[in-house]
Amino acid sequence: MVLPTLHPPSQVVPYFAPINPALFSSLWIMLLVAGLFFTGSFFVYETSVAKNAKRNAKREIFLAVVSSLFLGFGFVFLMLWSGVWL
Repeated sequence: MVLPTLHPPSQVVPYFAPINPALFSSLWIMLLVAGLFFTGSFFVYETSVAKNAKRNAKREIFLAVVSSLFLGFGFVFLMLWSGVWL
């Protein structure tokens, strides 16, 4: 078993986040609004199509996946903005 070696502080490179933390407040709002929009359009599509009508599975899956991605990432940025580090 090989133990990791510790580098002296002069050789350590600081970590910079790929997204500026100042943008977290804007990101969570935009992503959650987009997610709610796609969720709403998914809900409207599901309730407006008759039971006997032929449904479009590709559209349903697309709306569900896109809305869940936007809502998921929006929630992550909401938690990061509020100080809950995931």
